[in-house]
Order: sequence, then structure tokens, then C-alpha cells
Amino acid sequence: MDAFQGTIHGKNSIIPDAEDGLADGNARQAPLRRISSENWSKHPLLSSVNTKMTYTLLLDKIERLELESDSKTKELEKRLQETENKLGISPLASLIPWRSSSITRDGPVDSTLITNNNTKRSTFKLTPDMYSILACWEWSTKPFWASLFVVFLQITLLSVLIVDLIGGATVDNILNLPGNVEYTVRIAQAVAVPIAVFKQEDLREGIEGIFLGMPHAFRGDIKFQSMKPIKWRIGYFLRFAQGFLSMFASFILLIQAETVFDLLLNFLGIEFISDLDNLAFRLAGIGYFGITTRDCVNTISEAEFSKDEKDTGVVGVAFSPSWFKKYAHILGVFFIFIAMVSSFIFYAAQQYDGEYLTSTVRVEFGDETLPFLGIFNGCYTARSDGTIAERLVYEQMGRSTMQGKLAYCSGLDDGSWVFFHEGDDPCNNPIASSGSTKTFDVLETAESQWYTNTGLPLEYLQIYKIDETDTCGSRDLLDATRDTCLTIEFELEGQSSTFQKHQLSASDGGEALDAMRSHPIYVSANGSNPEVVIFTGRRWVLANSSNLGSWENTTALLDATGNEEFYSDLLEANDEWILSVSEPVDRVNDQGTPLGLQWYFPRDINDESNTTIDFNFRISDLTRPVDLACTSCNSKTNPCLYEGLCRDTTGECECKHGASGKLCREKPLGDGICNTYFNTPENEYDGGDCCADTCEGVDCDDSSIDFPFGIDMSKRGNASRAAWFEIVFGFDTPQNTFGYDECRDPDQASFTIEMKPSVWRFFDPEAPLITSLLGLDADFDWFNSFYCIVEKVLLTCDDKPYMELPAILDASTDYDDGCPTYRQSFQVPYGASCEVTYSNYMQFLRSEDINLLVKVVHSFDENPLYEGLSQLGDTSIPTFPWDVPLSKCITEAFSNRTKSIFDKTTIEGAVANSLSNSGRAIEWCENKGDRGILFERFGLEALLMLLLGSTETIGGEVNHCSLQKLDEGFFTRCNDDRVLSLEIDGDYYTTNVMLADLLGLMQSFPQLQYLGINGTVLNGPIPVMEIANLHNLTTLGLVNGRLNGTIPTEISSLQKLETVILDNNELTGPAIPSELLSLERLSTYAVSNNRLGGSIPVEIENLKASLQTLHLNGNEITGTLPTVLGTLEEVVSLKLEGNQLTGTIPSTLGNLRFALELTIFDNRLTGSIPNSLQNLRFLSTLKLDGNELGGTIPGLGMLELLKIVHLDSNLLTGTIPSEFGNLSLLSELTLFSNRLSSSIPSTLANLTLLEVCNILGGNSNMTGGTVGVCT
Repeated sequence: MDAFQGTIHGKNSIIPDAEDGLADGNARQAPLRRISSENWSKHPLLSSVNTKMTYTLLLDKIERLELESDSKTKELEKRLQETENKLGISPLASLIPWRSSSITRDGPVDSTLITNNNTKRSTFKLTPDMYSILACWEWSTKPFWASLFVVFLQITLLSVLIVDLIGGATVDNILNLPGNVEYTVRIAQAVAVPIAVFKQEDLREGIEGIFLGMPHAFRGDIKFQSMKPIKWRIGYFLRFAQGFLSMFASFILLIQAETVFDLLLNFLGIEFISDLDNLAFRLAGIGYFGITTRDCVNTISEAEFSKDEKDTGVVGVAFSPSWFKKYAHILGVFFIFIAMVSSFIFYAAQQYDGEYLTSTVRVEFGDETLPFLGIFNGCYTARSDGTIAERLVYEQMGRSTMQGKLAYCSGLDDGSWVFFHEGDDPCNNPIASSGSTKTFDVLETAESQWYTNTGLPLEYLQIYKIDETDTCGSRDLLDATRDTCLTIEFELEGQSSTFQKHQLSASDGGEALDAMRSHPIYVSANGSNPEVVIFTGRRWVLANSSNLGSWENTTALLDATGNEEFYSDLLEANDEWILSVSEPVDRVNDQGTPLGLQWYFPRDINDESNTTIDFNFRISDLTRPVDLACTSCNSKTNPCLYEGLCRDTTGECECKHGASGKLCREKPLGDGICNTYFNTPENEYDGGDCCADTCEGVDCDDSSIDFPFGIDMSKRGNASRAAWFEIVFGFDTPQNTFGYDECRDPDQASFTIEMKPSVWRFFDPEAPLITSLLGLDADFDWFNSFYCIVEKVLLTCDDKPYMELPAILDASTDYDDGCPTYRQSFQVPYGASCEVTYSNYMQFLRSEDINLLVKVVHSFDENPLYEGLSQLGDTSIPTFPWDVPLSKCITEAFSNRTKSIFDKTTIEGAVANSLSNSGRAIEWCENKGDRGILFERFGLEALLMLLLGSTETIGGEVNHCSLQKLDEGFFTRCNDDRVLSLEIDGDYYTTNVMLADLLGLMQSFPQLQYLGINGTVLNGPIPVMEIANLHNLTTLGLVNGRLNGTIPTEISSLQKLETVILDNNELTGPAIPSELLSLERLSTYAVSNNRLGGSIPVEIENLKASLQTLHLNGNEITGTLPTVLGTLEEVVSLKLEGNQLTGTIPSTLGNLRFALELTIFDNRLTGSIPNSLQNLRFLSTLKLDGNELGGTIPGLGMLELLKIVHLDSNLLTGTIPSEFGNLSLLSELTLFSNRLSSSIPSTLANLTLLEVCNILGGNSNMTGGTVGVCT
């Protein structure tokens, strides 16, 4: 107890006084100071002796054992915490020196504090960045997650950057380093290495924080009560990770830089990413992340903490010398610096030795600018005996003479890669160059423009890095094509030449082959001076060998091609050596064979368009193709065409489908015989042989139909049955047919003939005798069979026969339910005049119920073009003529707009048929941008014909928008041939037309804005769907008709609607449907003189910004006038007369500042006339008569524009205001039938325009006589 007393009351007591902030809950701000026992006992949280004893003893023990045993201290701290929680006195934790903040009311403590155990302490502050928030704040708080987001963003950016920098790296060059760099860049890199290391403060602070650990001073500070060792470690580990990633990215960027500018620019980018956490911290401090985060930043910025000199590292480390912890960050940074310097030296040495330069490349020159460059195509490898200008020299593989070379010339264009083939000096007579560049690797010039030594740009040059799949310089391509097509054939100006394939021997060209000799050679068997097909590196050419030298035979020529000097001779050959040349070849389409390429004649050397600077390799003439084919077939590599069969043993083809020639290449097109295999668009439908209109061959008239009406003629009956058919009906039964049933040309019109005969049965009792006499098939069941007769049909168009089908007797025992429908399709050209004739053999039958239904149907038409019924006794031969529409486009366009384009008896059919023969309409149709005009023309003509009750059209060539008046009572207004306005005066027309039919045709006018219809054509309800589809309508007027039903709410879908006028009809239902109040542009709404009811909805206020005219007069509207009418400040005319309105006139009507007309007469209104009407300065007409209004007449003398005032037939009292005399424009004044008194004001005599003035009648209390016209 003495120890207890001494701890509390002794001179070393450290308990703060309650008056210094403990009592009000601010213990964490209490300074370290000695207090008396009296103040201690006053603390409200320590009011009991037991509490003071328990708590003080724990504090004393922990303080004495703190530096002796961590495990004991932890145990006691746990007990202390439990006591605090139990007693609810956790704020007293700040009374302990090593758990207290060094921030007091009196300011920060000194750098050294002496506590009761004389432990020396130093002060420190947290780093002002987002990592400190991450370490200090609770997981669930906004500052913690804000800091975590910034840290995640920072580390992610650095990680993505590093992945991008080393993306695509190889094992030999894991950092994607350039081949080499200039000395100035190397010096800048050396200087940048230490900067990259020592500039990273986050790296150093991260190491220091990890090894020194969390100071004990945090344990008792309430502001940082969530600070835990694990959060400290996580925060400083993330700080270290960010610093390390920044340093690593900096190292990669600096060693990848090829210029000093790039190096500095890269450093700035890394510095920006590294500083994101500091930038975010500063932004958070001024409130960009919210108030909570701002307060957090301020707390961290101001906080200072005391730190024991013996604070030792991370919790849980068993042994760690204090000197190592103290200097760990220095050692770590030093070792990282040594590693970076070593890496830099290693990679710089590798670059200097050329380890990262491309050793072998493939080069493909084009021959468009320098035709001979193709012979230098192939693979180039780096020379092993030295460099030029510290860069590799590349030499063409497979050559020892005429060898192409790539090297760097520092004296050309301030340094440039060049191509040459003579000597070893790249600057001496180069053939082509890359332009100015400092790159050390020739591969990097692949994307640059190369130029000739005369300055012309090379149109094509590709430089590739050799990969594992490249066969460059090997015999793989030769081996792969060794057995492919041993014989080829050229077709030159009607002359064929055959060439045999030859391969180079194994010794030719050594182990490596250039691009030319890695391909086979084809030689003709012409004896001396044979022709040869060789690969020049860029193209295959057919050459006349006599222009390349003199050869005794093929063997001599082949021996020469194995010699490199043969290719050098190509540069010196005369300009006639090329007979044919192929399209260009590159590594993508190079298959090692001249087959599969397009061949051409060379362009004439005298052709002015031949702009190449060297004519030895003459460019191709694209207008003169040459045919090359492999004449020997192979099932796998060179199959026969068009399903032909290849006999591999002989290399010959067995052709099918009428094809012929070598490899079956010749198609049987245009021979007059329809070949269904070639009846395809790509073969122009067998060259037109399958259609009557396009067939031009000698055998066109022999085209037959194998299955007329779908019946197999070969199986329809034997000869005896045919004879029976002839005897019964008296006509032949020819087996031959004529027609083009395989015609598939989409540019022709398609039709179908349908025949539906009645079933006929043979019930003649003498049938067995007839069968016996005629020798008919005795096995055929004549009596139990059902017979269907398909008539003979003849089709002609423009006097040319298109189809002839025989009459057919189809018999079966399965036809007891009736005959099937027999169909035969055919095609005829658009614009043709056709005629169908069919026989009527049914007249020979002896049955009474036999008939035949015949139809002709167009493919786009749901209704038959012709429909005829032949019956017993009808001896005529039916013939049906018709004209096929001129345009396929018109036919297709109207296929879904009219039931039948051919039925001229209907309005739609008549209009469509008329337009189909109009050249102007066809132009509209074929130009898809004008097709809408065509449909509008269709709609206008159909409308006019509907109104007139006629099928006469306007005339195909008349422009419907060039006329202001198409007909009396029918007006249009257009813009760019599109109908915008349509007015119909229905009183002019006498036909009975339904409004639904009219509006249905309005769908043809998608841009229609104004629609006005009046008169008797308006009857029935307003069609809902038709009206709702006029999406661009701004004005709708349907007046003076007999419309009934309600106003469709679907009108509200017309969001562009501004004017609705439905006056003088028989409409019922609500006068203002609530749905219409959503029309934000509605300015005029007039429904006068109908049978509409309901009340005026208060939601009319929704139209206050747009409504200018509201006419509801002449209806059956009830209820009162809503005060919201006064919000319609844009209203100019308000007409409500002739209804059943009650209540008073709201004074808010005085807010209608632009009102010109206000008429509410003939209702049941009461009350007085509001004085607010004096505010209507623009008012011209005021009619309130026929109500029950009382009170006096308000002064209206200020309304100088008033012309008409009707207040009669009310209950008005008082005198007539003399101010009426000021209304100089007044022409009508009626005040009779009221309760007015006094006399007529003399001032009314001054109104010179006053024509009607009725006052005295019905006002019995008035005296005096007339004044002027007023009686």
C-alpha cells in the first residue's frame, strides 16, 4: 500500500489533473504533469478505492517491467485492457507516458522526456503520404479505403508499365534492350543509375519501417488507437514494394532509352507515378476526398510521437541486433545500388558485343521501282569478321558472287543503312538506303521508307526476323513441292507450250540456297534455246532462253541455272527475254510453285505508262492476263475441276457435268443446253442457257422439262395406256415437253401455273371388253382408279414460246379425296407481254361434275394474276394475256403494300401497276435513297382514287409535288419531293369513305407534319393505330364531320404535336383526356361544338409553357373553373361558352397577360366579375353574358384595345362606369337584362366606332334616355 501511495502521491506521479481535460472525455489531450491525490480522488471514473488500487497497481507493474520482459509486459497489458473494458475507463490509457501523445495543450513536448523510470525518448513524425493513413486508420473508415485505392492505383500502374516494357521479350533479351546506343546515351545512363536508386525515398523508408517496427508510443494514443503492428508492417511493406517497383521500372526505362531525351522523359513519367501518394495526401488535406479524410490528414500531419531508444523492431523477431535495425535501410539501399550498377555494366557489355542485334533476317525487295531487285531476295546473315560503324554487316545467304549486302554508311544522310552488292564499302555506289537513322539494328528500319540512289521511294520492302518455322536458305520448300505438278502449260496468244519440272541437285548452291534456287525450274522441250520458267526472287517469269545465252539443249540450260553467274546475266539481258510474268510473291503466298498465281503479258517497252528505270524486268500488263495450268492432275495437290475424277496413274481427268479440257477447265456455257451444275450466279446461270430470254445457243429450242407439273413422264403410263387416252379424248399424248423450268435468274419475274382438276372415274361396264380389244394392260385396275386430267399449256411472251406442257392423265387409287394441285413454275423477263393458253379436254368427258380450276400466280403476289374455272360443256380454249411489270424493283417494293400488283380493279393494284410502267417511278425505286418518294407517290394516288371512287391515276410521269392542287379539294405541300402537308376538303367528294382508310394511306408519308381533313369524309370513330403512327405530325385538324366516339388517348404518343383541332363533330367522353396533357409542345387545342363532357382538369397547368389557344365551347363540360387556368400565361384565346360550368370566375384569370379573347357566356357562373381582369391589357373581346354574375361592373377603361364587351343577361347592379367612354375601339356593348341603375353615361357618345349598344332593356331601375347609339 505504501508503494501504491507513493506511486500516486509521490513526486514522480504522472497522473494528470481532471481539470486538464480528463473529466470531459478529452484525456488524450492531457499533458504529462504531476497531480495531487486530491485531484486524483476527484476523477469521476475513479470514484472507488478498489478501482484506484487495481488500476494503479497494474500501471506501476507494467511500467517497471516494460524494459525487462516483453512477454510479462504483454500479459499485464492484457489484464490492464480487461480492467479498462470492465470499468469503462479506457480514456485513462493516456495517463501512461509510453501510451500518451506528445501533442498537448501546451504544444509538443521536448525532444527528450524523463519518465518515472528515467527512460530517454526521442520524437518523430509520420511520413505525410497515403501509406501513413493506410497504417494508422481503421479498416472500415473512408480514409483507409481512400488510401488503399491510391496505393493500389500506384502499384498497378507500375506493374503494368513493367509488364509492357518487357512484353514480347525473348530468352536472349529478357529486358527488350536495343542492340546498342550512342556514347552520349551511355554516359547519361551511367549518371541516371545512382539517381534512380537514391531518389526513391519510399524504398528507404519502407526498409526502415519494416526493420525498426512500430514504436511503443502508438499503443496508448487514442487518436491512433487502431494502429497495430500488423498494419504497420503492411503499410511499410507496400511502401517498400512501390519504391522497389519504381526503381526497377526506372532501371528498365533508362537502359532501354536510345536517346538522352527519351531517358529524361521516362524519368519524369516514373517520378509522376511515384509521387501519386504524396499528391493524393495533399489533395486530401484540402478536402478533395471528403471532410473525414481531410481531418485524418491534418491529424497525421500535426502528430509527433516519443520514441524509446530501445524500441526494437518488429514484434515477434526473436533476435535482431539493434545496430542492424538502425542501419538496415542504409545497407539495403547500398546493396540495391551495387546490384543495379552491376546489372548496368553487364547489359552495356552485352550490347557492345552485339548480343542483342538480329543475326539473320529475310529481305523481300519489290520490283515495282527497281525491277531487278527481286534477284537479291532471300536470307541475310551477319558477317563474323567485323563490323562497320559498330554495326553488323549482313550478307546474302547461298551466294558467293552477285551477293547482296546490308551495312551502315555513316557518311550518307548523317548515317543510313544501305543495300549494295559490289565491293565491301557500303558508301560506294549503294543501290538503296533507309534514310537518316542512328539505329544499330537493321531490323528497326523495316518500318522506314527506303529510297533508290536517285531518290525514288521503294514501293515494297520487307525485312523480317527469322523464326523457327522459316525455311530460309534450306531445301524444305523444294522438298515440299518435289512431287507437285511435274508438267505445266502456258496459253499464249492461242499457242500452248508445255514445260517439264526440274529440281536442283543436292550439290547445286551448296548447303544454303538463295531465294531463286530454292524454287524449281520448268523447261520446255523445244531442243535448242528452250523456254524456261524461273523464279526471280519476287516473281515467276517465262523467259526466252535465247536472250540469256546460247544453249545446245535442255541439259546445258539446267547446268547454267545452277551457276550463280546465270543470275548476274539477268541484269545484262536484252529487254525481250521475258515472255510472261506472274503477280508479286512474298513469304505469305509463296508456295514454291508458279501455279495458283495470276500471270500477265509484260507491258510494252514503248508504253509511256511503263515508268520503271530499268526495262530488263518489264512490269506486267494487267489488261492482258495469261493462262497457266498444271496439265497433270493429282487427287491431293492438283484435283480435277467441277467434280471430275483424277486418274493418278496417268495424270488424266474424267470430266463431269459437260466440262472438258485439261483438268476439266472448260465449262459448257452458252451452248443452248441448260446445265444445272453451272446454273449459278458465278457462272452467269450457265451462260444464260437455262432461261428462254437469255439462251442464245443453237440447241435452245430443244430444252425440255423432265417433270412437268412435278410428274415423272417416264412413269405416267405405258404405250397401251397412252393409246387408250388418245381413243377416249381424241388427241395425242406427246411425251416431249418444252420449257425452261430451271431458270433461276433473279432479274426475271417468277410465276406459277396451278391446276386443280376434279376427280373422274371410269365406270363403263364395257371396259373389260375395251381393255381386251385394245390390248391394254390387264393388270391395271381401271374401275377402282381415280383419274386427274392436267390440261395442255402453252406459254408465249412477245410472240416467243417459253413453255409447252402436254396434257397428262394422272391415275391413282389414292385420289379418292380429290386431285392434288399441280404446279409448274416459270420465269419471264420484266416488261414482256405474255399469254397463257390451255386446252379444255374436259369437254370430251361424259360426267356432269367435272371441272378444272386454273390459276396464274406471281411470286410476290398473294392473289392470283389469273383465275379461271372450266366446266363441262365449255368448248372454248381459254387464253389469258397479261403484261409483266417493267421493273423488278417496283414489283418487290409493292409486294407488301398491295394485295395484287396485277389486279387493276383495286385501287392499290391500279396505282402499283401504273407506277410499275413509269420510268420516273423506276428511277425512284432503284435509287434506295428515293424509294420513300415512290411510296409517297403511291399513297397520294391511292388517296385521290379513294376519294374519287375511280381507278384513274394521275399519270406516271407527273411530279406530285410540282402541283399545288392535284384535284379540287386535294392540296399538298412538299419539300424535296417529300410530302409535308396534306389538306382534303371532304365536301367536294361524294363517295362514302371511312376515315380509317384515309389515315391508313397516310402511313406512306413518314415526314407528314400537317394534316387537315374536313367535311363528310369524316365519319365513325377516330382510328387509333393509324393516327398514332404519324410520328412527325405537328398539326392535326379533323373538323366539320361526323366523327363519334372519344378522343383517342394514343394522340399523346405524337410528341411533336402542336395543334389539335377537332371542332364541329359528334365526339363524346372527356373534353381534355389527361394523357394529352403530356404533349409539351401543344399550343392549340380546339374541340368546339361536340358532345364532350367532364370537367377541366387541374393538370392543365402542365401546358402553361406552350398553350396559347384553348377552345372548349359548345360542349357539355361541368364543374368549376380551376384557378390553375391563371397559370396559362401564354394563352391568347380562351373560349368556354356554351357549357354547364358553375362557381365563380377565378381572379387568377387576370394573369393571362397576352389574352386577346375571353368568352365564357351561356354557363351558370355566379359571383362577381374579378377586378383582376383590368390587367388584361391586350384584351379585345370579353363575353360573360348569359350567366348569373352579380356585383358591380369593374372599371375596364384601362383596356384600350377592347372592341366587344358582352355582359348582358346577368344580375349586375350599380351604375355603368363612365370609363367605358375611354374605350375608343369599342364596337359592341351589351348590358341589358341586369339590375343596373342610374342612366347611360354621356361619355359613351364619344365612341365613334360603337355600332351595337344595348343597355336599357331589362334594366328597370335605369333612368334617362338614349345616348348616341346606346338604347
